Amino acid sequence: MGWEWVYRGTASGAGHSNTGTLPLVLEDLGVQPMTRRVKPKEDEHGTWQSNGAAAKSGLSAAIMRRAWGKVKEFSTYKALRAGKLCLIVP
Repeated sequence: MGWEWVYRGTASGAGHSNTGTLPLVLEDLGVQPMTRRVKPKEDEHGTWQSNGAAAKSGLSAAIMRRAWGKVKEFSTYKALRAGKLCLIVP
């Protein structure tokens, strides 16, 4: 069983990953920039334009609920503690 799995993508399941003999490979997603607040847009007349803030806030909330940063942190910790190779791919 070389599959890496995390229970529903939550941080609580990060400790249950089955690393076996394969290295753990994670993508460096840059969670902080992905969850930043959207800047307001103003046109030349001084009125505010739609900037997709509602969609962005929903995406940010979903990312924060799944705790992507913690999953990466816990999985890396567990792999290194078990003596497994852990790679972060940009």
